[in-house]
Amino acid sequence: MSKTEEQVEIAALLAEIEPHVVSRSDDAVTYRLIEPVAFGDVDFETVTLRRPKIKDFAQANHKNLTIQAMNLVSMLAAIPFKAVEQFEPEDFANVALLAVNFPPRSRATGKS
Repeated sequence: MSKTEEQVEIAALLAEIEPHVVSRSDDAVTYRLIEPVAFGDVDFETVTLRRPKIKDFAQANHKNLTIQAMNLVSMLAAIPFKAVEQFEPEDFANVALLAVNFPPRSRATGKS
C-alpha cells in the first residue's frame, strides 16, 4: 500500500469514528465510548486524550504493539492502564487511532 493509499484509508477510518467525537481542540480530543467502562469507583463514558508529545511515544514503547498503544492511551487520557484493558475492542481501536492521528495545530495568521 502506498503512503497516499494509507493516508486515504486512515482518513476514512477517522471519518467513520467522527460521530463519537464529542469535542476537539488543538490540544485534546474527547471520544464517547460505545460501551462505557466501569473501573473502580469511576464510570468512563468518554475518554479525553491530550495531544501527544514525542516523549509519550518513547515512554509508551513496548515490543507488543497492542500494549504499546494501551500505554499511550493510558498516558494521554490520564487513566489507569487496567481501565484501558476493559475497553471494548472497537472503542480501543478508535481511541488508539485518534491518539496517533492528531491533526496539525491551527496556525495563527497574525491578522485581527
